[in-house]
Amino acid sequence: MKKLTIWKLLLAAMLCVPLSVSAQVTIGSGRLPSPNALLDLDATDVKKGIHLPRLTETERDALVSETSSDADKTLNMGLTIFNKSCGCMETWTGEEWFNLCNGVYEAEMEIPACNRIRVYGEYSRNAPLNDQLYIILPVKVNKPGEYNLMGISNNGYFFQTSGTFADVGMFEIRLFGMGTPGIVRVDNLLITNYGEQLGTACDIPVNVRALEMAYKVDCDNVQVFGTYQTRQYMGFNNYVEIPVEVLEPGTTPTSIQTEVINGIRFYANKTFNTIGEDTIVMRSDGSPKQEGTFTYTFITDGAVKTTCSFKVNFISTLGTFEDPSCNCLEIYEERPFTPNGEYWLIDCKSAQADLGQATPLRTFCDIRGGGWTLMWSYSEYTARNTYIQSTATGGTGNSGRMLVYGGYWGVSQNREVNPITTQAGNDGGPTAHVIKYHNFRLNKDAWEHLPAGDKSLMKVRICESPTDMDDEWGLNNYAIIMPNTRANNPLFTNFGDYRVRVPAEGKVFGKKWSVSATGGGTDGGWDEISGNRNYMRLYNSAGFCTHWDFAEGWSNASTTPFQVIPNKGGAVNTTYMRRLNNLFGWFGETEVNHHFGKCGATGENYSFEPATCADSNLYPHSFNPVDISTTSTPNIQNQGRYLQWFVR
Repeated sequence: MKKLTIWKLLLAAMLCVPLSVSAQVTIGSGRLPSPNALLDLDATDVKKGIHLPRLTETERDALVSETSSDADKTLNMGLTIFNKSCGCMETWTGEEWFNLCNGVYEAEMEIPACNRIRVYGEYSRNAPLNDQLYIILPVKVNKPGEYNLMGISNNGYFFQTSGTFADVGMFEIRLFGMGTPGIVRVDNLLITNYGEQLGTACDIPVNVRALEMAYKVDCDNVQVFGTYQTRQYMGFNNYVEIPVEVLEPGTTPTSIQTEVINGIRFYANKTFNTIGEDTIVMRSDGSPKQEGTFTYTFITDGAVKTTCSFKVNFISTLGTFEDPSCNCLEIYEERPFTPNGEYWLIDCKSAQADLGQATPLRTFCDIRGGGWTLMWSYSEYTARNTYIQSTATGGTGNSGRMLVYGGYWGVSQNREVNPITTQAGNDGGPTAHVIKYHNFRLNKDAWEHLPAGDKSLMKVRICESPTDMDDEWGLNNYAIIMPNTRANNPLFTNFGDYRVRVPAEGKVFGKKWSVSATGGGTDGGWDEISGNRNYMRLYNSAGFCTHWDFAEGWSNASTTPFQVIPNKGGAVNTTYMRRLNNLFGWFGETEVNHHFGKCGATGENYSFEPATCADSNLYPHSFNPVDISTTSTPNIQNQGRYLQWFVR
């Protein structure tokens, strides 16, 4: 292999003698050249680079361009230079210069008319540019490719955007403002693409004025002070501090405020006298309506507009002994995210409430379900062993029967049982303040004094856990009663005519049913199984407590089988819906087995055999043991299921 020394190459170059080499050449190292390289420049020893011709874009086009002859285009294919205008190597492809920095072609464009360039926004000294300050640049694209457009002011700010044109044609490009003007003057923008002036210079004036007042807000360090409690008017101690940097003082004060959210707003007015750090204090105004965390937003004024937000946490004590509520619906509306549980209520419509002397009562609230107030709760054990109407109270005596007698225990009667009226710890310890869900009922006033009055909704359910509103049995066995008049409201009326229908809907053994005030026949309703009219009434007479009756034995009663789907074990059985005279088990007609009570004291708890039995043969299920002792001696009894009335 023949090797040439560097001095021979240099001598040939100085003498302008053409040098023809038939072998490969290595410069800079004693190693063998690459077998596929005609010229191998190795900097391993000399630690030097190679300089390509450094040309501007104009000088580059003087070598070869799209207007050159076809012969020149072909002859110069592969010619490589360093383009000083864009700071990149470029290679002539035979048709155009290819930019090696980004592997794409530069777009070729021009400004069709200077008077179509628009400048948006107001520009002030020391006021940073934002996305509201920009220019619109119309361009005519003659060749697709990438662009990097800038509008240069030489006054501390500029406009810039970049992208790719995929096609030729007329386009309008938005150049976004950046930087901060430093001098009050009229600037004339210079439009460039990759550092080269774009077309003929245009007169694009930008008026930078002196600020009247400007400041920047530190949104990340806003601090909220004070306690924000519902139904309390916000005072001097409820405010927000906002750190700011004053860019330009002025005689015009700030005037910022938030919208009214959750009953209150924040507002501020302040005059800035000096440049530098400062603080805006936003005061609050109004009374919070609801517990929870709310977001407040404001927009600053002055020359620099900024949108800023902060969060405020509101608390509520509604439903406590010190701050009792009128009902659970009121707690739900003010504290929608508070958990279900026991809360304190008062009769807000009583004369004592007007004097601030009403005695608080504690009961269970289904907050998450929409604000239902528990008014009455009793177990199967209580129904059989406690709710008996003896001859002393005008009855015939029902001892030993699971019968809740309508004339005495109806929902319209005032039968307060085991209420809690004092706060735990005030009269002997917490054991005196445990709600006895197996036998608990508030007075009649608490039933009736509700926001909707005569049309207040009622909900009755059978459950296995009296404080679990997701109890599976309760979700599958319930009724919601929707009285449309006082006469049809069992809270106020003992129905003399048991044929009066009260609009209602619910489930029995997981199957839907409903009763409307009108339609569906003279006495009927609808059930999921047959989809037909059935004799489902809600009535309350002197002999019966409020209940639904499927009227077995009536001439056109449905005989459609009704599927029973138990919630615990056992086979799937069927019974007749028309046999389920007592839907919710609070008085003693013939009862289906295991709905509310089981047939026989020794019967299985979850066999769910399709049987019915009279109230005298109904016994509590053998689960839910509760200590119902009234003395120091424990009295543990299995309560079975619970039946509960809620009002809203």
